[in-house]
This record gives sequence, structure tokens and C-alpha cells, in this order.
Amino acid sequence: MNLFTHWPRPGILARSRPTRQEVLCALLLIAALGSWPSARAAKPKPAAPAPTGPERCEASGGREVIWTLRTPLKEPARAQFDQRGRLPACEWRAADGSKLGVSMRTLAAPQAPQAVKAWLKPVAFDAKGGGSPAAHYCYQIGGTSTTIVHWGARGAAAGEMGLCLFADGSAIDDWALFYKQGGSLRGKDLSTLWPEKS
Repeated sequence: MNLFTHWPRPGILARSRPTRQEVLCALLLIAALGSWPSARAAKPKPAAPAPTGPERCEASGGREVIWTLRTPLKEPARAQFDQRGRLPACEWRAADGSKLGVSMRTLAAPQAPQAVKAWLKPVAFDAKGGGSPAAHYCYQIGGTSTTIVHWGARGAAAGEMGLCLFADGSAIDDWALFYKQGGSLRGKDLSTLWPEKS
């Protein structure tokens, strides 16, 4: 008996041979199943929510305060304050008694806003103009200076201070900016909160 002429029988061979469509479907299924685990592993994890201003304030050793407008302020700088002229802020005090304050909106920014950039990269004071040198320096670097009443967390007034407001809605203690350009650090090193110096 010759195996090459008698086996496999044509009927059996025809039934066992897959069609072109079946082969393509099988190949596509194998490809899909083969790439599924790697595609699933490559899916990025959802990013953690950015910390809020109060969370960042507390985590960095600051305390929440309220700043209230003392002098009238025109738009758009006035828009940073609520209807009663209040602005939530964070304040840090150093061992030497110096302090630094920034608004909560400034503190919540994921990248350094204008107020922080001005603090991180100070420019030389031009020593022109009269009045408060801190207010003049604020105007020199493109900010708007105003006077605020500084309120502690328990509602006790803690005196007046100058504030430097920027177009992006960020705000910082103007004397802290002025001392920083002179090489003196007050209250807190902001580069620890915005290490990218963006």
C-alpha cells in the first residue's frame, strides 16, 4: 500500500484545512492577545491631585493668615481679593523673627508664578524714587504695591504690611522681595517649594 496515494484522503484533507479567513482571524486574535498585557502595563497611572494652598502651607511649616486691603486698589489687582477685601495667605516665620508671606493662590501654583520668580531671581534695586523702597522695588519689577492689614489665624490684627501683586494673580510680601534682592533671606526659602525655578 502506498501512503502517498491513499492517505490522507481528499475529503479529510479538505475538512481539516482552514480557510484564509479563519487563518487571518486566528492571527489577529493571537496578535491582540499578545499585545494586551503590555498595552495594559503601558497605560499611565492617573496623576495625584496637586496640593492646595492650605495643604502646602501646613506641610511646609507655615501658618494660614488673612490679608485685608488697607488702601484702595484698582482692577485687575483688586480682583485677587474677595468682596470684603480679604485674601487668604500663608506666612512663615524664621528663628530670627523675620517673616515671609505669599497668597494661597500663589502657593497652590504647580510651577513658580511671577511673585516666586521675582523672589528666586531678584534684580538689582535701582534706588530711584521716594517713599518705601520695598514698594518702589515692587513697581520696578512689574508688580503693583499696596498696603494690607495682616490678620492672624485667630482674628487678631498683627499690623500693616506691604504687598506686591502680579498680573498672573500671585502675591508676596514686598519687604521679603526687597530684602532678597539685597541678599537677605527672610522667613522661608521658597526654592524648597519650587525647586525647578521655572
